[in-house]
Amino acid sequence: MRQYLILLILLIKFSNALCQAEKIDSIFSDWRYLDRPGGVIAVLKDGEVLYKKAFGASDIQRRSPNSIGTPFELASIAKQFTATCIALLEEQGKLSKEDDIKIYYPQFQFSEKITIKNLLDHTSGIREAYVLTILSGKVNLKGQVPKRYQTKEHLLKVLSKEKDLNFKTGDELDFRIFS
Repeated sequence: MRQYLILLILLIKFSNALCQAEKIDSIFSDWRYLDRPGGVIAVLKDGEVLYKKAFGASDIQRRSPNSIGTPFELASIAKQFTATCIALLEEQGKLSKEDDIKIYYPQFQFSEKITIKNLLDHTSGIREAYVLTILSGKVNLKGQVPKRYQTKEHLLKVLSKEKDLNFKTGDELDFRIFS
């Protein structure tokens, strides 16, 4: 009897989420085929996962389905979200775009002051992380960087050894972002 009561409470608690899940499923119903790109959706509330599901293909040519664990190369797509979060933190008085990044990464040895704003507008002069990883010898025989070196920890380790910049901070725009 107790199991049924717990199940009933869980069903009542998540019934709204289940209705929402059906709506989400219907929105992405065309993504269930492996002949088109897909994605992964997760809905969280108060740290609790209410919904998660993978749709479509991660590789159309190979007809590989997405899964909850499929890694996605976000690259520049995340920049606007990062900038928005920084703006919110600045509004709350938790940081300033004019803060030197050494406040947050004291291991950096750059001779010039580099601000959060320099990072946001690509005027920092910091060398490109992927190139630094290659120059540090972390490539396989195919010229690819293995996953274990595509981590925040490795990037911070490489950047902490850098002293020179590609150009004087604030002087120019890094045009690599447009290629």
